[in-house]
Amino acid sequence: MHYDKQVDKEIWHFLSYSHASLLTCWHLSTTDYITLRSVPPHVASGENVLLFAHNMPEDILAFAWFKGVTSMKHGIAMYELHKNLSVTGPAHSGRETVYRNGSLLLERVTERDSGFYTLQTLDRQGEIVSTTNMRLHVYPSEFRGLSIQRRTHMV
Repeated sequence: MHYDKQVDKEIWHFLSYSHASLLTCWHLSTTDYITLRSVPPHVASGENVLLFAHNMPEDILAFAWFKGVTSMKHGIAMYELHKNLSVTGPAHSGRETVYRNGSLLLERVTERDSGFYTLQTLDRQGEIVSTTNMRLHVYPSEFRGLSIQRRTHMV
């Protein structure tokens, strides 16, 4: 199920303007925090990578993925858990899939996909619960099929 484009724009407008100042907030207790990791840990242009979210809070309403760390205008996708509904954002290229567990799959990555990715969680009142960032580096296509150790030493 997917909302129409006007609803998509309204949701991303709300996120970008209502909560932009909260981008770097952290509301979880010190023992509860989300971690992100890429699977596989090293990826070359043309490969797929999963940005795996670990330790997602259970009582959230929704979560959203963004490209970058400071601009909410680069929303990739938002997922509302209770409705099992995914809404794409302005930075969605058609190669991204968001999963209910909070993870994001990037298919056929390019070097332009390198950079920071941000995951935000929202509570039942629509307030930001957490913001977590990770940096993804996409190696040139010449590194496809090389072992992780060889990629690390060659770059």
